[in-house]
Amino acid sequence: MTKYARTTPAAAQERANPSAPRAPRGAVRELGGCGASHVEAWKAVSPVRPDTTHVRALRFLDVGGELLAAFVLIAGGAGVVGLASLL
Repeated sequence: MTKYARTTPAAAQERANPSAPRAPRGAVRELGGCGASHVEAWKAVSPVRPDTTHVRALRFLDVGGELLAAFVLIAGGAGVVGLASLL
């Protein structure tokens, strides 16, 4: 007995394609008026990032914080090495 036994026999198309979706018959619905056909291609692939002063300020603060953290880590490591040499 298999671990995932089916309770109903599979259709011939499902047996031929092991990656067929597992949906009960009659569960497929038509997308009437709204759905993937109304999504424009550029909205589906690229995020919309507004280029405002607030967004630029956040990017500047993010980069500034990264540089400050790098400086603290490097200076701290140098300080620890300097203190260890005194022991």
